[in-house]
Amino acid sequence: MLNRIRQNMNKIIRFKDIVQIDETYVSVKRKKGQHSQGRSLKTKVPVVGFRSGSMVNTFITKDATKKTLLPLIKEIVEKGSTVVTDEWGAYNGLNRHGYTHERVNHSHGQYVNKSGFSTNGIENFWSHLKRMIFGIYRKVSAKHLYWYCAECAYRYNTRSLKDGERLILFVSEAITTLTYKETTHQEMFVF
Repeated sequence: MLNRIRQNMNKIIRFKDIVQIDETYVSVKRKKGQHSQGRSLKTKVPVVGFRSGSMVNTFITKDATKKTLLPLIKEIVEKGSTVVTDEWGAYNGLNRHGYTHERVNHSHGQYVNKSGFSTNGIENFWSHLKRMIFGIYRKVSAKHLYWYCAECAYRYNTRSLKDGERLILFVSEAITTLTYKETTHQEMFVF
């Protein structure tokens, strides 16, 4: 039932104007005997986040390479927008694809660049997501991570609503028929 509720919280948002993009790695339940080390994709799943204004959207990806991120950015962000990222190499060359690219160089202690751009908004969202996963649910499976991300994004995007208003919005937008397979078929959401 919770997966069905989370599926109804999933809203794909297209962004324009100023868009912050960042990636994070979320630890998932390990199989017996599996060990975690650094950014190992055996026990961590890459999640890419987009934030514009007060709205966020997340996507599970197989990795955080340019080959994976560029098609996702082209799909979600309108050309002509200003894209703000950190110095991760996968974001190199966004200017050649119709975007104004602003970088924030965290490795040099920079959190707001000379033009006044930052990725603080999307990084703030990551703190919400990780507090929700590790503080409430403790551990999640990779199979269901997408839906936990959708739930967190929905809560974040509707944070200015009162609980009753959020419930009315949720019910008015709800999908009426979902099968269990639809709530567990993660591959269709992985870029």
